[in-house]
Amino acid sequence: MKKKRVFCTSGESFVRNNILYDCINESGKTHAKPIGCAPEGDKDKTIVKAGEMFTTEHFKYQCDEENDALVLKVINCIDSTGTEVEIGSFFTTEDENGNHQTTECLGDYFKAKKTVLQWTKCTLPSGIKVTEGNFHVVPLSSKNSSTNKPPLQKGEIVSCIRNGKEVGLKCTGCVSEYTSVHVGISGYVEIKGQWTQCRRTKDGCRLINVTRNCNYFVFNKK
Repeated sequence: MKKKRVFCTSGESFVRNNILYDCINESGKTHAKPIGCAPEGDKDKTIVKAGEMFTTEHFKYQCDEENDALVLKVINCIDSTGTEVEIGSFFTTEDENGNHQTTECLGDYFKAKKTVLQWTKCTLPSGIKVTEGNFHVVPLSSKNSSTNKPPLQKGEIVSCIRNGKEVGLKCTGCVSEYTSVHVGISGYVEIKGQWTQCRRTKDGCRLINVTRNCNYFVFNKK
């Protein structure tokens, strides 16, 4: 890389591209000499000497000397616990409440980007934990259903869903008896010659027999 000439006044110091320069006069010629790295972009704040490192809340920097010039490099990203995350990798933590946080370090030594993703878990009445964005099939029986179990349904699909800042459980589908087909809300499935539709009710997601309605629709379509 070709170095650009920096014009300055003898005796002054300044920061350019995170490098601190001193303007000196040698043999009657004035030129800017790099004397350190300024990761915060301010000569009155932290200055890192060549070969040394400096860590902020988000990144770990190193001041390197290359071809009589100084270069500020990002060595690693830093997660919320202070753990170093190498460029091109990620690190995930989990607290006692099941909340997850993944810190991903992208880019290169000169343009690194730290991305933080957070998600949690929902807990079913049975104690089973479901990760946000995933689902769990809850078997239906006369014991765990407040109403009579639909004869053509063996289970309901319960998902852990985020709505704004809130994360909670919500039934999102049904599982058919005999065939174990997963059906989303408003979806249809044929079971032993009978058409059923998965609907969300006060008791959860239930397969409702709609054979008569389907036959009427087919008859009129003809």
